Amino acid sequence: MVKLAGWVLRFKLPILLFIGVLTVTFALTVNRLEFTTDTISYFPQADQVVKDMHFLTDKIGGFDEINLTLLAPQAQENYFLQTDILDQVSSFEEDLRSNPDIGFVSSFATYLDYMNSLVGRKTNAAQSRAPILLLARMFKSLSGDENTGRYLRIMANEDFSRLTLSMRIFNSRTGKFIDEKGLRKILEELEQSAETILEAEIEWVVWGTTLRFLAIADMVKKDLVTSIMFSLGVIFLIASAAFRSLRYGLYTLVPLLIGLMVNFVLMVLFAIPLDATTFMVSSVTIGVGVDDAIHFLFQYRRQREKNPDNMLQVLTYTLGITGRPILHTTAAIVSGLLMLVTASFKPIVYFGILVVVAMSATCMATMFVLPALLVVDARRRKFRDKTRVSDSEKITI
Repeated sequence: MVKLAGWVLRFKLPILLFIGVLTVTFALTVNRLEFTTDTISYFPQADQVVKDMHFLTDKIGGFDEINLTLLAPQAQENYFLQTDILDQVSSFEEDLRSNPDIGFVSSFATYLDYMNSLVGRKTNAAQSRAPILLLARMFKSLSGDENTGRYLRIMANEDFSRLTLSMRIFNSRTGKFIDEKGLRKILEELEQSAETILEAEIEWVVWGTTLRFLAIADMVKKDLVTSIMFSLGVIFLIASAAFRSLRYGLYTLVPLLIGLMVNFVLMVLFAIPLDATTFMVSSVTIGVGVDDAIHFLFQYRRQREKNPDNMLQVLTYTLGITGRPILHTTAAIVSGLLMLVTASFKPIVYFGILVVVAMSATCMATMFVLPALLVVDARRRKFRDKTRVSDSEKITI
């Protein structure tokens, strides 16, 4: 601990520079955090459930479904029975099918193409008026059926002022469920395709239960930020009241912030997703990491009152009294949590890794970064006091 105190005094500026680099890295990477909705990725790839999922996805083109409803301008009747409009819808479908992450597309135009293929037509279905009217009559007659009617009514309403395209999507690279990033990419490409191919007067809306994952992802990210800010705010108020100093209240947050930044940077670098399990890492980091900072600051302030002019002695005594207990408790907790890394369920592994790294980072921040900040602040305040005394002496003279 004596050597550590001397080392911190000697390399205080490089330590603070490293924290600056970490802060910049965190600011540049935090927006790349991804929320996962692919529960299959949690299981070992050799499990039968993963193999079955790959087989079914390959056969039916995914399980997640999204719908795109086209709306006629001013709810114009029979708008989507016009040959030129259906030609655009068919072209739009073909463009959607070219996306490898869209495994299946179904709509009124799809059935029209299929019906024309049965009678041997090779031209585009939308170029002939007769099959369009025939299929429209079939839709209207079957829409009253309890079994198939509901599906047909979704696909096209009675006056054909609305058409709905249904799509099944999946991650074509992994053969598994689509994730948040992939879903947002599909929606972006879908929007670009609709704006390019369809008439500008056609309004459209995307809907489906799969889109709820995006709402959940946004909600989890918002709640994560809210919970972190609330926890840090409460800790700041309690620490400031305990130390009777706002400055020491801010110092209490330093190791916690460093632990959180290291945690999020690690998640981005190693593609660890944000989910219900990794969400809890921040709370654990704040709850456990604050103990080290409070113990250190209490002892530092006590030693500072005894030796106000000898920072080496202050740090030596502070680290000598609190350093070893901080290291021992962190090592004990980390050793126990390392057992989680051996789990076969990935969220448990992620949780163990992130908590171990975050707690180790808060411990190191308490032992290295916090003393360096305190030394720099003490010298700054001492220089300021000397300047004030010198100015007052000049005024007196």
